[in-house]
Amino acid sequence: MEQTRGNIVKKADKRLYMLNQLKRAGITQKDLVSAYASVVRPVLEYTCPVRHTNLPQCFV
Repeated sequence: MEQTRGNIVKKADKRLYMLNQLKRAGITQKDLVSAYASVVRPVLEYTCPVRHTNLPQCFV
């Protein structure tokens, strides 16, 4: 489980770095939020239903 968590953190970190580079390039905040929602957030939420079995069904 720890190895999986580490892999998820590494993937998210790489994607956050990409967002930082986009911000430095002058991308608008709206586009940054869109990139976060489509690239970073899915990585972080991937195992959420498995690890948190008490989540309401609307979050699964």
